[in-house]
Amino acid sequence: MNYTIVFYGDLLVACVPQGADIDGPIREISKHTGTDIGKNIRIIHEITLTDEPLVGDEIVYIGSDFGFLSDESGNQYKYAVKRAIYHDDGAIHGRRTRYFRNATCGGVEWVYAEDYANGDTHWRMYHTPPGTTIEKLRANGAMLSRRP
Repeated sequence: MNYTIVFYGDLLVACVPQGADIDGPIREISKHTGTDIGKNIRIIHEITLTDEPLVGDEIVYIGSDFGFLSDESGNQYKYAVKRAIYHDDGAIHGRRTRYFRNATCGGVEWVYAEDYANGDTHWRMYHTPPGTTIEKLRANGAMLSRRP
């Protein structure tokens, strides 16, 4: 599942599932601090919460005294990362383009690019042998390019 995180300066204000209401937590913090923080916030979308970043992940936050990362069940995580996403340029070959990324549970997962662009966050497991990674697929000739 992907998340959206919100910062006020270095303070983590909210960590909510992608697409969930972020205005509510911002209003709550504004109310408690007596300031309008809405003008001084930084929002980062498409975040994965993890205790162990994968190769290629961009770490955007490490849990600290300035805010801990929790999912909707209350589980805490050490890192908020942007997962490295790759594409297969399917459209060039007359197919639908797919996005690929290393899965948190191991292996590789994928989603159609157009579905992802329309807000689909359901990644499917790519049927490969256990222990497969994007790096191994690329080393074995898979034509996957990193998405900017």
